[in-house]
Amino acid sequence: AVCAALTLLTLARTVALLPYDRLPQQRELIPDPRALLTAPQAWAPIVLAALALGLQLTFWEHAISASGEMLDLLMFACVIRCLLEHRFDARPAWLDRAAFLFGVALANNWAMAGFLPIFGVALVRTKQFSFFRLRTLQRLDQISRRSIKPMLFADLRFLLRMMLLGLAGLSLFLLPPLVQALSPVSGMGFGPALKEAVMAYQFPLRLVYRVFFRFHREMALLLAVGSLLPVLLLSIRWGRLGGGLGRIRFDPVMAILYLAHAFLLLLCLWIVCGPSCSPRQIAYHYNVRLPFLTFYYLTALSIGYYSGFFLVFFGPVMRVRLTRRQNFRRVLYRGISLAVTALPGLLLAAMLLVNIPVLRASLAPHLDRYVRLAAGSLPPEGAVVFSEDPIHLKLLSAVWGREGVANRYLPVDARSLPLQAYRDWLSRKYPGRWPASPASAQLLPDYNAPLDALGQVQLLARVAQSNRLCCLPPSFGPLLNYFYPQSHGLLHEMKLFPRNLLSAPPLTAEELASGQAFWQQAIPAAVKPVLQLVSTNELPRSGFSRWLLKMARLQTPPPVNARLLAGWYSRALNYWGVELQRNGQEQAATPCFELARDLNPDNVPARINLQCNHNLRARQPLTIADDTSLEEQFGKYRNIVQLLADNGPFDEPNACFKLGLEFAHAGLLRQSCQQFERVTQLAPDFLPARLLLADVCAEGLSPGWALQWVTEIKANPAWQPLGLTNEVTLALTEAKVWFAVTNRPKAHGIIHALLATHPNNPFVYDRALAAFMSQGSYAEALRVIDQRLQRDPLDANSLSDQGNLYVLMHQFSNAIPALTRALSLTNRYATRRSLALAYLRTGQLEAAEAECNTLLKTFPDVYSTYSGLAEIALQRKDTNTAIHYYERHLAAAQARGDETRHVTEMLKLLQPGRR
Repeated sequence: AVCAALTLLTLARTVALLPYDRLPQQRELIPDPRALLTAPQAWAPIVLAALALGLQLTFWEHAISASGEMLDLLMFACVIRCLLEHRFDARPAWLDRAAFLFGVALANNWAMAGFLPIFGVALVRTKQFSFFRLRTLQRLDQISRRSIKPMLFADLRFLLRMMLLGLAGLSLFLLPPLVQALSPVSGMGFGPALKEAVMAYQFPLRLVYRVFFRFHREMALLLAVGSLLPVLLLSIRWGRLGGGLGRIRFDPVMAILYLAHAFLLLLCLWIVCGPSCSPRQIAYHYNVRLPFLTFYYLTALSIGYYSGFFLVFFGPVMRVRLTRRQNFRRVLYRGISLAVTALPGLLLAAMLLVNIPVLRASLAPHLDRYVRLAAGSLPPEGAVVFSEDPIHLKLLSAVWGREGVANRYLPVDARSLPLQAYRDWLSRKYPGRWPASPASAQLLPDYNAPLDALGQVQLLARVAQSNRLCCLPPSFGPLLNYFYPQSHGLLHEMKLFPRNLLSAPPLTAEELASGQAFWQQAIPAAVKPVLQLVSTNELPRSGFSRWLLKMARLQTPPPVNARLLAGWYSRALNYWGVELQRNGQEQAATPCFELARDLNPDNVPARINLQCNHNLRARQPLTIADDTSLEEQFGKYRNIVQLLADNGPFDEPNACFKLGLEFAHAGLLRQSCQQFERVTQLAPDFLPARLLLADVCAEGLSPGWALQWVTEIKANPAWQPLGLTNEVTLALTEAKVWFAVTNRPKAHGIIHALLATHPNNPFVYDRALAAFMSQGSYAEALRVIDQRLQRDPLDANSLSDQGNLYVLMHQFSNAIPALTRALSLTNRYATRRSLALAYLRTGQLEAAEAECNTLLKTFPDVYSTYSGLAEIALQRKDTNTAIHYYERHLAAAQARGDETRHVTEMLKLLQPGRR
């Protein structure tokens, strides 16, 4: 609030300093040599500008909150004031302050980076250069060198001083990383801390570039029209336009100037009232959480100038110049002056009319109700609260502090958990509740390395042994491979999976009743008021005020916080609806899904779950469609994890099946199996889900469960015959189970039986061979290949597979004949490279080199051949040639990988001075 008040005072002083000498006619009318507005009504532009900014809704919201935006705006305002003060006090101190303050503002406010070119131009225009000015440069050939040198040096000294002062202010950017590095409780050095600060600074710049310059350039143009364009026009000192001031006849040029200035004044006044093209509404429409306060400040500054413009041309000084015959003009001028004087009162009434409903909605206790509901859902004896959203942790911490129970709860920021410094801080702040790192681990060289996902899960499992672990909002990712979320109101308690369960156990009757009782109280008291706010694009108004706003094309959408709360409630209700539906309470789940959809129409899972719920209640069979892609449902989300984290889970067979595939691809096996298991419950006749469930379980999650699913599929006559693809998949899954329990003979027998059933089928042969290879059964794979070659000795694929297999078994001498014969039939890269490797390992360097040279001629873009030539050179003790080939490998490599890292390490060994 203090910064907001100082900003308004600075704005008032800045408006008072605005020069009214942009037109020659103004310079005739203004008696003040400094071109200040001296009319009796000079207070009106100052008050009007202050009201326009002070009552603007975004300014007011940040003025009453500790967002930090007010301090940035105050720095911006002070820079503009310093530039204008220099016009009346030519001391260099004002420009020095402007440069230093701009550097300070640039260090803390990313938006100042966009104003840097404008500030440079303003400095050049404000400072009266001796050498770098048009008049001097035009007659440069007429000026002696002795005169040029001092002028040039004076200008260069000024520019250097401005740069140094700006850099001095910008050096404050290094202060937070320096404090972080010097802190005794921080394990982060100056370099990593500076990198994090730079990344945080770049994020909003990239966001603005992506939204307004890459995809929505028309919106960037609208933003500039209401703020930058009026300031640009008032900064230009024009030559004579139109006739003299005393002309009796109508002057069309001056009339156009009056209309243009009136249009800009009305446009700026309209912008601060909040039309659809205002920065606030644009940010709301595109869900960009940026305040654009600097744009509003420039708009208020323009309002001050353009209202003063009319006081100059229609004020007392101009009326004195009128003749007696110009009575109509005299009355018109007096009326315009009175209108400008009345503008502050009219603007005050308009801003109150527009903003009062929004202020009432913003001051309503919706957020407080949400946080109290969340805090009331926590165990009263205490818990560890784990969250990936720091906003929730801050809100909960505020409630705990207000109620005096902060010592019972331990907030954990999931985003900071990988950092060792953060975990050490938790152990110091909460001794006995958060495990401390052992002394032996602190001596390890990688002690400060970030903790991977598995390590974080293991750490939370240790914490859960002695604490209740709660999550708000629910987490997704590797954590759910070991924990399952149990609903408790708005939050979830994370519990470790029992060994004998694949999915979460069903809720008990008491837990279902408790959850229903919570929502029956929360929906009318907290959720429905938020729904009333976000269900319409306009806040409710009386008929007359609604008509006025409609005529003025003004909008008053709900507060941004209301939409945020609606998204949080929508996610929680979707979660609870899924819990009810999975526990057989389809009828009770319907209003949860409907309310979740109404709160957030972009909640894709809630919308899909509601349709599935209607089908379940209507006893309609659920089917799986092959022509739908889950990515098509992402909308604004980049990935499925973000979609689920913001909206809650799916409970519909198509979505669950595709989620199962996504999770299996990501290595989240338990979550994949849970999705496939849910598909088998919703669509019992869909066989691929059961096959995939068995196959994923056989990957190592639970061979016993996999064998159970395989047996069930075999025993069900409705699925017989399976078809070739399903038959092969089921047999290989069963073999995978016996491989997992180390019964390799039985697994081999299943695969050989499958081959015997389909002896000449290439699909079965390829799948069986891949199964043997993946399990390391090379002897059985050779047996299959030999059988294939007995039937077709000229099968190039089988010969190549045989040679590659011998290479894997390190039987390089046996590999050479098979690979040589395969290359006589085909010219594959992998086959020739394997032959080159076999020659290399058997010491036949000339033959290996010949194969590598052939590879380079046939496949010139495959740079890994250079590393093979380098190994051959190393076998010959030719270090220089090896270095040459390794360097060619690095020069040709487009991306870094394991092979490139190996080449880099080899170069370091061969060239000790290389970095």
